[in-house]
Amino acid sequence: MTDTALHTPWETVDLDDMSRCPVCETCESCPDHHDLTVETVETLGGVLCVTLCRPCWQGRSLPDWSAPAAAQRVCQHCQHLGISRDDMTVARARKGFDQRELWLPGAVGGLN
Repeated sequence: MTDTALHTPWETVDLDDMSRCPVCETCESCPDHHDLTVETVETLGGVLCVTLCRPCWQGRSLPDWSAPAAAQRVCQHCQHLGISRDDMTVARARKGFDQRELWLPGAVGGLN
């Protein structure tokens, strides 16, 4: 068995990689169409990608999604990364993602 055969996706994946994440036509938190960027956000269920305008990102104004909708977005981000949901869970635990700022869907004020 070679060394590469021992590696699993979570060992090398960058959960903040947004290179394959689509940019929506409008901010997902407000109706702005300008200065849009994709950002990653840590949730209880995992890391997800979201399109935000600069003012929303700087003000930490995130979409008011339900927990199930956020969980679906985590799964979509896994697809963008080419990993499984299980791979993300292991990668988050091994890379200390539980120490990052957390977004709770439906919480007033965005990030906690």
